[in-house]
Amino acid sequence: MSANFTFANTGKAKEICKTCNDFHMLAKKSHPTRVKGDPWQRHHHATDEVSPAIKELNASAMSGCKRSQVLLKAVRSLGPKSIEQFIRIKILPASVAMFLPHSCIEIFPSDGTPAVSYGFPSAQTGRHRHEDAGSTESYEAIIMAINDCIINHPYCRPSSTRATPKRLIEVPSSDGVPINIIHTPNLNADVEYTALSHCWGTHPLPKLLKHHGNGNVVFQWADLPRSFQDACTVTRNLFHQYIWIDSLCIVQDDPTDWKEEAAKMGSIYERAYVTISATDAQSSFEGFLHKRYTPQSLVFNDGDTPVYFTIREYHDEFFNSKHFHFDKTNHEWLNQPSDVDPRFQNPLQTRGWCFQERLMSKRVLHFKRYEFFLECNSGYRCECSGMGVLRKGTIKLFMSLMLRDDLSAYELMEASRLQVDLYRPLARERSAVPPSADPDIRFMQMWQTIVEIYSRTTFTYCEDVLPALGSLAMVFNAKRPKWTYVAGLWKEDLSRSLLWKADGNTVKVAIRSKPSTPAHGATHPAPFAPSFSWANISGRSTYKLLELGGKSTVEVITAEVVGKDKFGDVSSGSIVLRGRAVAIRFPRYLQNYDKDYLCTSTEQEIEICKKINLNSRVWEETCRVASGVETMQHVSGFDTVQHYIDYFRIDLSGGPGSKTGQILEPLILLRLNSGRRKGTKGVGATVLMLRQCQPPKGKTDIGTYRRVGLRSVKDPIFDTAPEMDIRI
Repeated sequence: MSANFTFANTGKAKEICKTCNDFHMLAKKSHPTRVKGDPWQRHHHATDEVSPAIKELNASAMSGCKRSQVLLKAVRSLGPKSIEQFIRIKILPASVAMFLPHSCIEIFPSDGTPAVSYGFPSAQTGRHRHEDAGSTESYEAIIMAINDCIINHPYCRPSSTRATPKRLIEVPSSDGVPINIIHTPNLNADVEYTALSHCWGTHPLPKLLKHHGNGNVVFQWADLPRSFQDACTVTRNLFHQYIWIDSLCIVQDDPTDWKEEAAKMGSIYERAYVTISATDAQSSFEGFLHKRYTPQSLVFNDGDTPVYFTIREYHDEFFNSKHFHFDKTNHEWLNQPSDVDPRFQNPLQTRGWCFQERLMSKRVLHFKRYEFFLECNSGYRCECSGMGVLRKGTIKLFMSLMLRDDLSAYELMEASRLQVDLYRPLARERSAVPPSADPDIRFMQMWQTIVEIYSRTTFTYCEDVLPALGSLAMVFNAKRPKWTYVAGLWKEDLSRSLLWKADGNTVKVAIRSKPSTPAHGATHPAPFAPSFSWANISGRSTYKLLELGGKSTVEVITAEVVGKDKFGDVSSGSIVLRGRAVAIRFPRYLQNYDKDYLCTSTEQEIEICKKINLNSRVWEETCRVASGVETMQHVSGFDTVQHYIDYFRIDLSGGPGSKTGQILEPLILLRLNSGRRKGTKGVGATVLMLRQCQPPKGKTDIGTYRRVGLRSVKDPIFDTAPEMDIRI
């Protein structure tokens, strides 16, 4: 649909009026009535924008402002509007966007039209969005970009050892035709396929189940959710015959089949021709091949010279936090945690399984509501820039650089820039240690970055945390075959792998979603990861980046996990560390306490024991320190609030009316590293905070400890402490 509009020249001044031109000044003005009932107010993040009433825009147009004349005519193209209605106008890099309730239009000079004198952006980059994501022009651009990646990007080629999926979906020749799920042994070993990455959502999906049998299975097209249909359509238009979709290619009610296929899921995505990502869809029923806007044309008569403008009227479904006008030409969401900015929060990128799918894939075709992107290990191409230019700035490129054994000076500098961009949204770019020239250290830096971002994702079942990272861990292990993977950590760099800490006060100890039955017969929820692993807590984890450069002061004696697959679900695990440790306790603790007699604040006396019998609760030798271990800052450092509360359940020696309590259970501080250098004093040491485990019923072994926190203390308290082996 198109419509032509003309606007006669008023003959007045041709300069852009101050009201229209000075957006920064106008953005500071407030319109209280604009706040009430305006649906876009919750997204008001922009800078170069202003919100005039239509009557103000009309006054500017009548004064001779050309840009106001064009914008006013564009508003009128939407139908009658009250002159009191406010409009939000935002200047984008390549266009101007205007927002009214339930309406959004984008306007820019048509190709070949000079725009500078009209106050419109002159940049061409950022305008090339197709009217329909599934148009012929879209597929042609995608295929050309993929072909260039296959031919010219050596780091975007699958590894030589590739797992083959057990089943694939045969894409029908046209929409509406049933799909067939076939077994891959009946196909050529080198068969190419696409893969779908999607959010399942809350609605029941069609699934492959045991009652379907072992033969080929047919699903009717009408029974497929919209994203499945769209993925088949994209696959066909990319001239491929097969696609892999998890819910239809893994028997969902067969634990054996699920474990076998889940273990090689990363390789399945790695081998795919391209992974089709329904990035903005909150469920598989939303789909991603949408008609985006209705184009119109506007003609502005400037004397005898007609000036042509293009108007795009976006559909109502685009009124959400993922609208195009929040994105920038560098598309920074591709290289930042997805939960740090609600404007870029893509549902798919908040899911833990999908995080691995994205990093394992050699190429990901992101379908967002307003644009598609091809992301690979060498960078990305965006639809708004015509898919012709390979741009930097993605976490996939960052990982590809960090895992290379040999980096040039330029590549090392590029990795540093990507690292800063990645940590900037977390306000941690200044504390991040730049990528090391040592490939082993760089290896661990990348793993720790992955852990931090991965811990910000979500799961339907908490116990999937380690299995969903298993394929990525295999890729890392292939880079260091002699290294040992231990429940999300690496034995060969364990002293630094343990330097994780919980981020925030809302984290909890992660427990299995379903009750387990321990050996002693009680049935209760159980943790699914050892206490020393970041996977033991449900919530965000961060690494103490500045402490990573400290000198390690522990030796790893053993590190092992119990489970059929060390890269998957593990039932338990333990590590034995040799290092210097001290024990502390609180024989007199002055506090405010709540109704449950839990400590809420802090004056304390601390006893330090430097001669510890790990299998006994007896203090062999004590050294009373009046001010505590540098006052211990209210004994901060516990991994979770629950860890803190559990430890400080005090004995009120004077009864409920007393404020004096005792905490006589030893808290072990095991030094992990030291920042001391020759000639310096008072430099901190990073220590693990450990509590003694309760022995299993019927056993007396009390020599095992569990992690409850991580903190810094003054190094000198370990000067005369002996070395000992501690099992965690």
